[in-house]
Amino acid sequence: MASLTSVFCGPCGFVGDTKNAKNWCIHCEEGFCIDCEKYHRSMKISRDHQFISIEAYPKHAKISTAFVDLEKTISATLESVQECVSDQDLAIVTTENDSESIKKVVEDTRKTLHQYVDQLQQKLLFDLESKHESCKTKYSNVLKELKIAEKDLETMKEHMSQIKDGCTILPYDRILTAHYWDSTELTDCNMNGEDVCVFPVSNKPFDLTTIDTQRIAVTYGMKPYIEIINIKKNSVDKQIECENNCWGIAYQDEKLYVIVYYKGIVEMDLDGNTLNTIDIESETVYYIATSRDFIYYTDNTKDELHCCSMTGEEMWFLKTNPS
Repeated sequence: MASLTSVFCGPCGFVGDTKNAKNWCIHCEEGFCIDCEKYHRSMKISRDHQFISIEAYPKHAKISTAFVDLEKTISATLESVQECVSDQDLAIVTTENDSESIKKVVEDTRKTLHQYVDQLQQKLLFDLESKHESCKTKYSNVLKELKIAEKDLETMKEHMSQIKDGCTILPYDRILTAHYWDSTELTDCNMNGEDVCVFPVSNKPFDLTTIDTQRIAVTYGMKPYIEIINIKKNSVDKQIECENNCWGIAYQDEKLYVIVYYKGIVEMDLDGNTLNTIDIESETVYYIATSRDFIYYTDNTKDELHCCSMTGEEMWFLKTNPS
């Protein structure tokens, strides 16, 4: 949904102060902050003024515009009728003995007015139908997008229980693990599984890979970015924005290979420049590993382990839970 445009307090703006309005005075047609509204309500001349919330203001503005347009139309019609009545009065005075002529003028005027009102009715009904169809189409599109999002979330929910913690083995015989469900830290432990220390990160870490003795790359699952972290300095060297949520990640030959939701396996350099995208059914693929010549990834829905070349050519796949 589109966000509301800021509406500022009218009295504050008059004295050169800029404050956001909290409510809208229907009679004065301007916004008021809390303090100015209290003062406005306390004045006898404006005590009976009605206020609405700023959130309801756009809707009220649209209704007010419609009423103003209708009022102008009625006023124009009324002016036409008044001119006709004036003409008839003059005709009665000047052509008192010519009743048939006057009757004809009145009849013609009546037909003209009826025709005008009919045309006005048709125009208003046409505008109403057009706006109704436009709103209907817009809401249908929003509903369609929501249903797609609902389906994606349901699919993701079905496979969340299968997702395990990511980990990487550091060059100095340490294991660094990510606890996606319950922590915003990486745990550094020795080969016996004993915790040595923790590294705080920006969100719940999903997967990670070792770049060199000082740097690792981390993904955050439902977040569309990757971070390259210097574990010696305990600082973020670079944050790389991606087009969608980032899941599994692997490093090979100065390149990162990332499972990006609805995109596939994205190959990028350490500056975040995309070099290649391998098309796979990435909705249920969460983990990836690489060797010098091959990429390996798992499909949680199909219980399959896939192997492809660095350019994406499928080499083989293995059913991990054959029925």
